[in-house]
Amino acid sequence: MTKVWIQKKEMNEHFLDRLNRSLKIYGHICAIYFISKGTEGDYVEENKIFLQNFLITNNTYPLYLTFTYYADYETIQFTLDKLEITYTLNFLDEVQTYWTSNQHIHYHPPCFTIQIANSNELTLALEATFWIASQNEFYAISNSQNLFFSLETTYEFRRKKERSVPHFKTEKDTTFITIAHDGLGYYLFSNLEKYSTLESLCANLPKGTALEEID
Repeated sequence: MTKVWIQKKEMNEHFLDRLNRSLKIYGHICAIYFISKGTEGDYVEENKIFLQNFLITNNTYPLYLTFTYYADYETIQFTLDKLEITYTLNFLDEVQTYWTSNQHIHYHPPCFTIQIANSNELTLALEATFWIASQNEFYAISNSQNLFFSLETTYEFRRKKERSVPHFKTEKDTTFITIAHDGLGYYLFSNLEKYSTLESLCANLPKGTALEEID
């Protein structure tokens, strides 16, 4: 029996601004849910497994997995190439900095996108990359190519920064998922009827799922 905690969220600017990279949405979203396996034990691994099972249960492909990485992106390139995972690589407009050998190094964050065609590819991609989400890099899975980044001024801890903010276009039958802080769960955004209420969402959870708590 798999126990999960589900909380329905309200769609507003304050909520979106608190998410990783101050998420922006264009179009209609009928429901947002936070879904988590809890905070005990190896919760990152447990959340990855539940997310994988949820996506396999709903059986909608292709999926598009997009994530950002660090300056030494060759390490993840090597992993993806070794596993024969096909991806595209772009670089965000923002500039990040790290300190090494007594100097500041500036770089544009790399952004990977993997197109997933079936459950086997999904499992392989999550196994190879989900740990990145737990490091609080941007990590999202969508059922369409509806994501783009725009360089914008944001405020973090009252400091102004230029960040590449993710924008999702929500056309008909759109569902996408982003990972919560530290991999503590994930947010499901959707305008599909089957996710429009808590009852309908629960009817589409993997078999054997028990709801530990609903808010």
